[in-house]
Amino acid sequence: YTWSVPSGWTGTSTSNEITVTIGSNGGNISVIPNNECGSGPSQSISLEVTNEGPAQPDPIQGIFMACIGFTETYSVPFDPSVDIYEWSLPSSWTGNSNTNSITVTVRNTGGEISVTPSNFCGEGTPKTATVGVLTSTPAQPSAISGAQEICAGETETYSVEFVDGIEYSWELPNDWNGTSTTNEIEVSIGNNGGEIIVTPSNGCGDGPSNSLTVDVNQAPIQANEILGEDEVCVGGTEIYSVDEQSGVSYNWSLPSGWTGTSATHEISVTVGSND
Repeated sequence: YTWSVPSGWTGTSTSNEITVTIGSNGGNISVIPNNECGSGPSQSISLEVTNEGPAQPDPIQGIFMACIGFTETYSVPFDPSVDIYEWSLPSSWTGNSNTNSITVTVRNTGGEISVTPSNFCGEGTPKTATVGVLTSTPAQPSAISGAQEICAGETETYSVEFVDGIEYSWELPNDWNGTSTTNEIEVSIGNNGGEIIVTPSNGCGDGPSNSLTVDVNQAPIQANEILGEDEVCVGGTEIYSVDEQSGVSYNWSLPSGWTGTSATHEISVTVGSND
């Protein structure tokens, strides 16, 4: 066999294999078979040469406030140029992996998780994340702040006191709209009252909920026919009224020159000269 190697590489052989020292340039390795009758067709392979280890991984993904005794998985995106990932864990945590993900058992001390990629050219730059530990589920949230009596169709914000490391799940009355995983939620009010419920959670699970009962008021219906005299004398006093609706105030308007004010379902007026 006759071997040829890229420029800058060294190695010789007349057998079916060759050991080479790799140079700084890529290129083709080719081999030609020979016998007493002559040479056969050549075979070649194209090779690239790199002088660098793999790139630093993207940020580590996983739960960064984990519960003691729980099993969690941490990972970085897979890189085909990496042969091995070396993981380092906080003291007393357990887990072992040489791939782009690792499953660990959380112990009672937080710290840093780091992962170092490597290939045949060497090690890349490590990626690090800080992790903390939790000992229990979260406490009940503070009382929910926000209007307890509100009109249908309005927008309102409800909230509890912020606690670091807590995710919140909100439940709303039927036909209300709004979503949030933080300590506050902006909602569009529906037609029905009911309970707003907020449940806190962390890496250990759900804590006890808190709730707020809300009432929804509807816009008043149209007032019925106005009752009162329709033929009146200038300067006279008349009373006009509609049926009373509970919790409703009324805004009366009068012909030019008439006088009288009221916010109730009836009004006493002094008749002016105009219809």
